[in-house]
Amino acid sequence: MVIKLATKTCLVCVGILWFIAPAPGQSFEAGKAAFFAKDFAESIKQFTLAAQENPSQDVIWANLGRAYDANKQYDAAIEAYQKAIAIKANESNYFVNLSLAQLAAGRIEEGTSSIRKAVALNPANPYYGPIYYELGQALLRLGKLGEALGYLQKCLDLGARCPDATKAKALIDTLKAR
Repeated sequence: MVIKLATKTCLVCVGILWFIAPAPGQSFEAGKAAFFAKDFAESIKQFTLAAQENPSQDVIWANLGRAYDANKQYDAAIEAYQKAIAIKANESNYFVNLSLAQLAAGRIEEGTSSIRKAVALNPANPYYGPIYYELGQALLRLGKLGEALGYLQKCLDLGARCPDATKAKALIDTLKAR
């Protein structure tokens, strides 16, 4: 069975949180402006400059990862997210977006591992409804039916806080009927 990953949903849900964190410099601000204008090539250029100016700022690397992600340059996004994590290893949102880039790049095992790290760091994150759905789908692709059902059920249990709850229920019902 082939299951399409819904990574775009999750990128919208959790990725925007990174812009809240402060980071210095005109290049960073120009990168944000370009990102919101959907000029991802310019955003990448500006965030790259910001990272060169301030390589120890995790939020710059995370936003660079987001710009690469939006431009569908998943390997570069993964590298940028890993640099953000090397600086601030307890930021669960960095692991979430790392996992989504890994899943989009077809690196299912790595993506599943990264989602698990995010959930372990912050199990009460209110944005995890779509993440549970994503993890359920990834586990299904790995043939881990029981574990996948558990995460799909977590999404379903969140009800309105999980925009994928209806899809999770349909998938659970289909899998249980087999």
